[in-house]
Amino acid sequence: MYKGKNIFANTKGLRIQTMKFKESHRLFFLFLIGIVGGTFLFNILGEELAGKIGIYSEYIISDFKISSIETLSKKDFFLFCMRKYSVQSFFIIFLIALIKGKGICRILCIIKGINISFLVGAATIAYGKGGLLIYIMSIFPHYFLYVPLFIFSIYFGSNVRQLIDNKRLVTGICKGCVVEFGLIFGTALLEAYGNLPIVISMFT
Repeated sequence: MYKGKNIFANTKGLRIQTMKFKESHRLFFLFLIGIVGGTFLFNILGEELAGKIGIYSEYIISDFKISSIETLSKKDFFLFCMRKYSVQSFFIIFLIALIKGKGICRILCIIKGINISFLVGAATIAYGKGGLLIYIMSIFPHYFLYVPLFIFSIYFGSNVRQLIDNKRLVTGICKGCVVEFGLIFGTALLEAYGNLPIVISMFT
């Protein structure tokens, strides 16, 4: 009897892990759908949309009162990135925690895919075949932490309700916030002190 119960418990745990595994694949698939759909939409709208998006260096300058990207302070850009990623991350967490269900997670993955396809399209129109390389350089090296940040924000938001139900809200949220802040800090640090010099070298 004891062994049978143990086997059943393990089987149940395996089913839960399998469901999580399938859901992660589903989210990645929706992310790819967003890229394909965004690329299709971008090809229809063409140069008009590319002009509104702008190129990477102009996008950075538009957020600061500076005449050129090379005059931008790394410290100021770091603080800007901290605010930017903090707002994005906690918006995702709040939205997923507020709206019950997996639908919002899937929508966010589709939107992220569309966003990336639009940026790649704008860079390609502005710089031709080299546009893809410019986009890759524009997300290096901070995307090594930004992707885990995006994924963890979804995971964190999805588990807030579970933490409330298990009466582990305070400790669970504190631990989650520590990880979230660490990822935000690391992503902002890499973008300001790792990516910004690369962008400056590309456009000067």
